[in-house]
Amino acid sequence: MRATTVILLFAAMISSIPVVSATVYQIAPGANLQAAVNALAPGDILLLEGGTYLLTSRFSISKTGSAAAPITIRSAPGATAHITYVDASQNVIIVENSAHVRLIGLEVSGGSHGIRILDSDDITVDRCHIHDTADVGLSANVPGGTYERLRLTRNHIHHTGGTAEGMYLGCNSNGCRLLDSVIEGNYIHHTNSPGVTQGDGIELKEGSADNLIAGNVIHDTGYPCIITYSAVGNGGPNTIEGNLLWNCGDHAIQSAADATIRNNIISGNASGIESATAYTPAGGGVGYNDVFSSGAANWVNYPAAYGDLTTVNANGTPADAEMNISADPQFVAA
Repeated sequence: MRATTVILLFAAMISSIPVVSATVYQIAPGANLQAAVNALAPGDILLLEGGTYLLTSRFSISKTGSAAAPITIRSAPGATAHITYVDASQNVIIVENSAHVRLIGLEVSGGSHGIRILDSDDITVDRCHIHDTADVGLSANVPGGTYERLRLTRNHIHHTGGTAEGMYLGCNSNGCRLLDSVIEGNYIHHTNSPGVTQGDGIELKEGSADNLIAGNVIHDTGYPCIITYSAVGNGGPNTIEGNLLWNCGDHAIQSAADATIRNNIISGNASGIESATAYTPAGGGVGYNDVFSSGAANWVNYPAAYGDLTTVNANGTPADAEMNISADPQFVAA
């Protein structure tokens, strides 16, 4: 009787789980990419065969999946789908009014912004190669909205133009904001081409909160490799952790407030970690960083104790009271 009861309860649980009917579509260059995207339903996967998809009119993804059934657009296994716009009059890929959409393994070039996200939540951009754009590589910065739970991971972004940010997330003066999102494992470089007017690596604007910026490799930028602003009460601090930054345009990390900054390796910049105004972080908020070989100063607008190597860390390396060090890690070729 007990076994029968357990089986009946399990059957009832299984029957209550919604069944998602998903379809895998596959198209080749020359097909109508917009029509293929328009046909997608929650759980569907669109595989793009290798080759160039040349766009000559506005291309928009406006779709809503779910956490259990996201909509996925990706390169086919073993292939690279290259989506490009014919000129700089449009962004290449626009994701708007969407949720639970994933872009995976796409190459994106040309156009104005490479990928622009508008009024959308739960968007994943993973392992995409974005390059040679007329403006920003990847953006979520349309005024009036809140972007939540974006996952921008393992992308390669380089040779952007115009204002040239690798990633531009949020808006000036809290006009829009990014919340509870992950920017991790990206490789961003050479946002400093001739004619570029700014060229930050990752710019996270005022009002953005509770975001993780971790494990990114960023170098050769026009402006700071990473710049963040105050959360202005919209949530907790942003975390900047485990990034490798060098040859940044001015500061490696520029953070106004509301940031936890730890375990970053920072080398060969005009300055290392900078606060826009004099700033005394809470204990443990800015620590365990390796900041060295800065042209002007390793620490700007921080108390004098930062960079004052009065103790040693667990490895015996001279460190300040927050366990920040200023030592060349002496990387060698494998």
